[in-house]
Amino acid sequence: MGMAIESQVALAMTRYITAAPLDAATWQRLQQQWRQVSSRRTLTETMQPMLRLTLLDLVQAIHRGEDLELLGLTEGEFSLPTPTAEELAMLRSALDWEEVLRTVNHWVDRYIEAVRISDPLQRKKCLDQLEADMLQAAKAAKVGEKDFCWQTLLDSVRAGQGQSAARALALRLLGRSCVHIPWRLTFPYDRIEEFERLVDVVFALARYRDQVGKYPERLEQLVPQFLPRIEPDIFSGKPPIYRRSGTGYVLYSVGPNGQDDGGRTYEDNPRGDDIVIRMPPTPPPHRWLGVGRQGS
Repeated sequence: MGMAIESQVALAMTRYITAAPLDAATWQRLQQQWRQVSSRRTLTETMQPMLRLTLLDLVQAIHRGEDLELLGLTEGEFSLPTPTAEELAMLRSALDWEEVLRTVNHWVDRYIEAVRISDPLQRKKCLDQLEADMLQAAKAAKVGEKDFCWQTLLDSVRAGQGQSAARALALRLLGRSCVHIPWRLTFPYDRIEEFERLVDVVFALARYRDQVGKYPERLEQLVPQFLPRIEPDIFSGKPPIYRRSGTGYVLYSVGPNGQDDGGRTYEDNPRGDDIVIRMPPTPPPHRWLGVGRQGS
């Protein structure tokens, strides 16, 4: 869905640039407005408070005896027993809740550390390792077993394994609740940021064309009058790929796979992973709607 929206935004924007009879001053103003709209907090700044507050809220809910079914600790998918009020009170008082929070924060800290890595491919490697380590820790704590429930935690506490029980609960929380979703938001977030960088270049190209009468042969010709610098492609560390095409151009990023797919997107056949803006605009094939097929 996100990539479909991306292609529609690119199409609408390039159509506007093609048809709008604007002067150089207006193009410059639009470019400045775009930069203000597209500027936003980093992924780390966005995710860190959301993760920590969500997890803290869940820990507090479990401490109150709520959301046990959500984590598969009581009746539900495996018909596990429901604790009595006395058993629940015993679990709440005996469990080391500080250790629960320490364990949760340990994994969140590792996530934030990985997200701060600027190189997207290295970041993915660290996030994959983080996920593998979490799965290994969860397996060691047996939190994935069908009979793992509140009774398992209570038995561990009674056996003098309070810290192990606390860590197991934290891993269960991380594995079963919705908080694992941000682990998968990193690359779509990078994709959005790269698309915004390309749009900034598109405005600069429109300003150049308005002044010179044609598009430049190289992006370097935009600096410094139309762009202060050419921002590198987030996924390659190199300038975005730019080619003249007839009276227009093709501008693209290599996308999350880090490979130049020749300007092919997921809508092309064969599919590619590039983030592409074409001028003049070319409507996507919309294969899922049956539009653009031969004979349709």
